[in-house]
Amino acid sequence: LSIFLPDLNRLAEVASFIAPEHLELQVGEENLALLSREITTAGAFLLGHRTATSVGDFAAGPSHVLPTGRSSRFSSGLKLSDFLRRTSFIQYDAAAAKKALPVVSSFSRMEKLDAHGRALELRVDDEG
Repeated sequence: LSIFLPDLNRLAEVASFIAPEHLELQVGEENLALLSREITTAGAFLLGHRTATSVGDFAAGPSHVLPTGRSSRFSSGLKLSDFLRRTSFIQYDAAAAKKALPVVSSFSRMEKLDAHGRALELRVDDEG
């Protein structure tokens, strides 16, 4: 797909909407920084006349680990952290639980998960 737009702001909007796997920016050197900031969704930016998609695929590094099908709107290319598993450890003391109760109760009611809110209420009420 090749798009020519004389308005750089519109170009950034269109490119961000398309969310391409590869985005070749064939613009003047003075516009590369602006467009690189304004375009928010692309798997790889290929900047300038001498940077063909094949450079990104076969020589520069990202190769074929980039998000496809507009998924660069919400994901990145394959990275080390994709092979790691992260676990959260959460521990509240009595004071922290009491402080969190209004927020937890409010969210529980909004999501119609009253038992979630009640679970914390019972723990806060339990002074043992």
